[in-house]
Amino acid sequence: MEPPLDSVASVQAKLNMLTAVEEELAGRVQAIATTKELLDGLLAAGLPPFKTFAMQQRQQNLASGFETLELMCAEYKQVLHAAMAHQEKLEETRLTIAKRTEALNRWFEDTSEYLTEAFDLVTAADAEAQLAELGEFKGKLGEKGAKVASVSFYAAEGDILGVTSNPYSRFTTAQIEGSLAQCEEEMHARQGRLEEARESMIAIDGKKKEFAAAAETVVLFLRGEKQALEASTPLITISADAPESLKRGYQMVEGLKEYAAASDNRKAQLVAAQTLSDALFTAGELDNPYTRESMASLKSQLDLLEQLVHDKQMFVESQLSAADVELSPEQKAEAGRAFHHFDKSGDGFLNEDEFTAAIKSMDFENPDSEMHEFFEANSRAEGEKTIIDIDAFTRFLGQQYKSKDTMDGLVEAFKIVSNGKDAVAPEQVSEILPEGEASFLLSKLEKDELAFMPFANHVYGAQPS
Repeated sequence: MEPPLDSVASVQAKLNMLTAVEEELAGRVQAIATTKELLDGLLAAGLPPFKTFAMQQRQQNLASGFETLELMCAEYKQVLHAAMAHQEKLEETRLTIAKRTEALNRWFEDTSEYLTEAFDLVTAADAEAQLAELGEFKGKLGEKGAKVASVSFYAAEGDILGVTSNPYSRFTTAQIEGSLAQCEEEMHARQGRLEEARESMIAIDGKKKEFAAAAETVVLFLRGEKQALEASTPLITISADAPESLKRGYQMVEGLKEYAAASDNRKAQLVAAQTLSDALFTAGELDNPYTRESMASLKSQLDLLEQLVHDKQMFVESQLSAADVELSPEQKAEAGRAFHHFDKSGDGFLNEDEFTAAIKSMDFENPDSEMHEFFEANSRAEGEKTIIDIDAFTRFLGQQYKSKDTMDGLVEAFKIVSNGKDAVAPEQVSEILPEGEASFLLSKLEKDELAFMPFANHVYGAQPS
């Protein structure tokens, strides 16, 4: 079976063989011409024609056959040249397809890596920039699509020309078309991810702005609360000699207690900011360019406000403690008996006349104006009546007991009992005071290891002269 003319080499081999045949044929043709000259010479010499007839006939048959061979060689040469042109065209097509598929495959591989890589976005503007970049890339992908179409055209032309394989290329046009389709799919997927990321970042950015606004609301609220607190509870000096300051002190303490009890209402102001903060934390968004505040800073500011309330309350209560004189059990009992004796209505309150009568019954000779002033400062309206409770009544008595004494006198008394020492012994106190008063005094002295100076300072709120 003749090998097919399916390559330039195979056609060239046939052409080489044909050239050899032509050269052989040319030699044989020359021999025939020489034979004819010899026959013509014999005839010219007088050899009878019948003697050379057979030779002449054979010579003519050979000449005719060689002419036929020459025609056949010429025709076959044309066939081989056509086949050579065909194979050269195929080679050109194969090389063109190979070059283009190699270049396209490299581009598609690089592009696929770019399209599938993770993107690092900080803001929605970053996503917009990458979407714009992807828009420019679409144009480049369109250009590559046109080149793939060109490769497909050449491949189709090759099919028409008889291309069944391409030894110069690692890829078929079908594979390149598949790579193009894959890149288009990856491009659309990347675009979808970028658009989703952009929308997410826009939402996150909105939450950051909302948190900043919520934080500012909290800051303004706390600032207003602090200003109102400072205005309602200014620094005051409480003195036992200034009944109005005592009344104001107790009012401030009650107000501060009520304010402290409403701490949950102030915590509620942080709920909106906390919800937004939690959402941002879940999303991994810890930086907020719209505010310097965080939940930690807001809670710290709230804690500082609550601490201020506590400190103010402690400060006022310490002044009240220093200003008030704590009565002994016997003194409290005496005050209670007087109070309830003059509480004619039995409702736990005294009007001004009852208050004045109760004080005088205990042998305190206070001017009526002083008692009136204290009553006005410490009483409250109850319907048409103005009344005072037992706590205020006891405070007034404490002031009276205190006014009868001085710190120097108290310290001097302790030194006499303790024989000049800074602390007294329980038996020394029991010798000079009734059992109830002795127990009361010792209970106050025990926390200072029976030293009497801290007790005296507490009672009088000052150092001895």
